[in-house]
Amino acid sequence: RLALTNLGIDSRHAYSTTLGREALKSNLPLITYLADKMRVGKNNNDKMSCTMIGAWLTELYLHERDSSPAAKQALTQFLSQNVHTMDAKTIMKILTSHDVNATDCAAYAAVSGDITTAV
Repeated sequence: RLALTNLGIDSRHAYSTTLGREALKSNLPLITYLADKMRVGKNNNDKMSCTMIGAWLTELYLHERDSSPAAKQALTQFLSQNVHTMDAKTIMKILTSHDVNATDCAAYAAVSGDITTAV
């Protein structure tokens, strides 16, 4: 529903339109909102909230990865920008639960400095 206003669709009846249904399939508005919350946590050096929000964002990016080829690059960029503000073990468990390939997992573990997580 957050995306509908961005498309100029404010009517509650718009959910039944093709454009409305397509907008509801995307997690981009939620990703944008959570990324803003992540920035606040990062600025406050709050690793706990960054890990929780980062885990949620990782799940959303992985879901988007299935529907958009550009989302894989967005996931990689997100993980590299926030590698030191999230718990590496938590993020690694999420990545492996979604069958992310071993090369990507090893790259994340190396950047995070926690190689034992990848093993």
